[in-house]
Amino acid sequence: MKQGPVPSAVRDIILERWRWTDKPDNFDDSIEIVEDYGLYKVFAKDTAQFDRLSGTDKAMLKKALLYCVDMTADALSTISHQDRAWYETERDTRWSEESF
Repeated sequence: MKQGPVPSAVRDIILERWRWTDKPDNFDDSIEIVEDYGLYKVFAKDTAQFDRLSGTDKAMLKKALLYCVDMTADALSTISHQDRAWYETERDTRWSEESF
């Protein structure tokens, strides 16, 4: 997949094709997947539970979301795919833990 192994794994979960990733516990109870004109949309079935996050965790998440909120997928991919693991992993394969 163009954007790499994480979107590929999410796509496989959505399409229920488990290759090298395991389906997360409570997956079906947590999200709803809706197909809309050939595109899959993922919705949370419940509200987020932030009580386990520290104030610093919440502040950093907010900062990251505000930074990325208006970016296109390609723009976000450009800034997030600059590490060794990304460059050394062939398309549609699992990354090597040795790359980190």
